[in-house]
Amino acid sequence: MKEYRIGKFYAGVVYVGGLLLVALFSFLLLMPFLPGFEKDIQKEAYYYFLAPLSILMIVVFVIGIIETAKGKFIIDTHKIVSIGAFSKKELLFDEIKGYRITDKFIFIEAKNKDQKTIKIASQTTNLNDIKDWLKNQYVDLDRQDKKNEKKEILNNPKFGWSKEEREETLKRASKTVKIFNWAGGIAAVLGFFYPNPYSLVVTICIVFPIIGLILFKYYKGLIQIDSRENSSYPSIFAGLFFPAIAVFIRSMFDFNIFNYSNIWMPMTVLGLVFTALFIIGNSEFKFNKAKDFLSILFLIALMAAYSYGTIVFVNCNFDTSKNLHYKSSVLSKRISTGKSKTYYIELAPWGKQKNPDEVSVSEEEYNTYNEKDAVHVYFMKGKFEIPWYEISK
Repeated sequence: MKEYRIGKFYAGVVYVGGLLLVALFSFLLLMPFLPGFEKDIQKEAYYYFLAPLSILMIVVFVIGIIETAKGKFIIDTHKIVSIGAFSKKELLFDEIKGYRITDKFIFIEAKNKDQKTIKIASQTTNLNDIKDWLKNQYVDLDRQDKKNEKKEILNNPKFGWSKEEREETLKRASKTVKIFNWAGGIAAVLGFFYPNPYSLVVTICIVFPIIGLILFKYYKGLIQIDSRENSSYPSIFAGLFFPAIAVFIRSMFDFNIFNYSNIWMPMTVLGLVFTALFIIGNSEFKFNKAKDFLSILFLIALMAAYSYGTIVFVNCNFDTSKNLHYKSSVLSKRISTGKSKTYYIELAPWGKQKNPDEVSVSEEEYNTYNEKDAVHVYFMKGKFEIPWYEISK
């Protein structure tokens, strides 16, 4: 019998890092109730986002610490055993179908679908011994699936009239997707860190998911959204995900929305339309595994974020309405520190804003304001009737 555990160095990292992260999320969970931190976050953001996220992260990291302490993998005389934080899985040698190896895990699958897959972390000691044992005994399922997928593609008449034409289509799709993903990644980096010229860079990021949808439909299922590593199906994930998130981040930091009520309906409709277009006719989702439903939920969330960012950007950046000018003053200023610094100034009531209100500003803007400084507020109607405003000295 051979027993394998997580390496001591990695275990130490998990214990120290896990405890620190539990402490961090516990602090975030308690932040609104701690003296001096009451104004660091809005109540709506806390109750609907930060509090649930903090609780979830605390549970995840606590389980991770327990898993690291208790977890082990055993190769016995006639079976393998995986012991986790709250579980124990066993497979007899003749019940094993094969294995898959990724950067982070080894997955050992059973012939019977009712039996759970055994997972081994890549930080396990003497991992190469486990890999050698598996390679000598069982089938590499990823390699087998890749061969089967390519055979499936080359035998599918919707990808071409002949086998040679289908193979050429696959090569062309793979090359196109590679260019799309690299270009989308570059556009997203510019969107995150150097959006100049601003309108052009953000508009390009908005266009990428649309191009991804066009490619997806043009290749009739040959391209997938997030295919497995080593899959024969090219994946547009990078070119879809990163530009969409860049648009969302830009909209969050670049525009001060006065009233959000007119955002939710168009955001929901646009997000669901994009999600439906990606799902309809998509053989990638079989809807017979929990993973498929989680992928759909992820796609819905991504398209919602993208739709929100697109609507806010177009509403504000292309707003041609006449602005209303109000005067205000700086009541206070503060810096919120965390993973990054966020700069705030508190404005006295102005126009339709009847109470003092904090506004997030850039570091450069923050340094130009002092308490009691006069501030000009420019209130705009918005392209889509989503009111927003800008401030200046």
